[in-house]
Amino acid sequence: MVDSNGFDDNWYSIELFSGTPYLAGNNRLAKVENGRIVPVDTGLGRKATTHRLHAREGTLWSIGEEDILACDGRTWTPLVHPDNR
Repeated sequence: MVDSNGFDDNWYSIELFSGTPYLAGNNRLAKVENGRIVPVDTGLGRKATTHRLHAREGTLWSIGEEDILACDGRTWTPLVHPDNR
């Protein structure tokens, strides 16, 4: 059981990273912490667009319409590409 903590969004992706479930959907990035869904602060200063998550070789990737982010477990790093808006 997980407390939605007021989130009523649709979730499109879930990925386990370093033992923590992460959720992506409706331009929200969140994780399950102590049985509750809590927002993730990417350090962008705004909500990141996100739709899919993938964890591999110590990196969690978040891919959205306008953002591609990589997390090493502490820091979120945006990957800037000219085709991203």
